[in-house]
Amino acid sequence: MQDASILVLEDERAIAEMIEIILGKDGFLNITLCSTVEEAKKNLEMKTFDFYLLDIMLPDGNGIEMANLIRERSDAPVFFLTAKGSDADKLRGFMNGADDYITKPFNPLELVARVKVQLGRYLKKKDVSQNHLFVCSRFTFNIDAAEITVDGTKEIISGRLFHLLKYLC
Repeated sequence: MQDASILVLEDERAIAEMIEIILGKDGFLNITLCSTVEEAKKNLEMKTFDFYLLDIMLPDGNGIEMANLIRERSDAPVFFLTAKGSDADKLRGFMNGADDYITKPFNPLELVARVKVQLGRYLKKKDVSQNHLFVCSRFTFNIDAAEITVDGTKEIISGRLFHLLKYLC
């Protein structure tokens, strides 16, 4: 689990560094810190992550739009860590793909525990299906569903193309 890649989108530098430290002390070393939505989008294009921790209020957008973008590409756990704590905000977060919603100020030990639980479930599920899902840059080939996804657009494939892609993968 400690090899998992984590993307943290947080514009307050002190909070981002604290998250990196507390997760690092628990053995998570593959953490990417982003302070803007644009920076997070660039990282998302270059790499897939196993876990996403997002603030909602950001200087160039919000974490909700980032969560929607992540959900188009991945079913990895998405947490919101934000100062927006009303019931309406929480419901909006869950309706936009959040697996958990934590309000600031937060307990660092509780955050680590929640991350470990969700990440453990995701990685276990990912290991079971990993032999049937191949990812290469903008392309994802799912053997079980006989579909290929290119830049978020899914297409069902069959016949010779399916067998050729399966062989190449």
